Amino acid sequence: MVKKAVSKKKAAPKKVGKKADKTKKVAAPKASKKLIRPVIAKKKNKPVARAKLPKAAGVPEKIYAAVLKILDDKQADDLVKVDLRQRSALYDYMVIASGNPRQLQAIAAEMHKMLPSVGSKQVKIEGVAEGNWVLVDAGDVIVHLFRPEVREFYNLDQIYAETKSRK
Repeated sequence: MVKKAVSKKKAAPKKVGKKADKTKKVAAPKASKKLIRPVIAKKKNKPVARAKLPKAAGVPEKIYAAVLKILDDKQADDLVKVDLRQRSALYDYMVIASGNPRQLQAIAAEMHKMLPSVGSKQVKIEGVAEGNWVLVDAGDVIVHLFRPEVREFYNLDQIYAETKSRK
């Protein structure tokens, strides 16, 4: 045998006085079971012309030109430029340069200051404190700045020269 729970509702207390006479409780309108929908005339399916967003044409090239100018102004040594447009989905260009630790820090600081004005959304810099290998990620352009001894050890120039000759 199943017992049903019966809930007892308490009556609302009645107000006494002048305000009790003036205030009336209004019941909320009951929602109808039928939903009324407006009739909309159907249109023929036509292709919708979507607004084309302006393409940021030339931004990687502007960043690349700015990087080369900064490296030239700060007198970086042994500049190597690698075009990665056909080989990488992450970067369009890679630049490898050498210099002493103070020079590398100055180059990184200049890039951090100048590249956002050219169109790089976010410039990330790693390794400035040590000054052995500074990595500047400017979005479409990546820059490796080395001390000469560290550059010989890692030998990125040779790695990218080999990938060029394979293709």
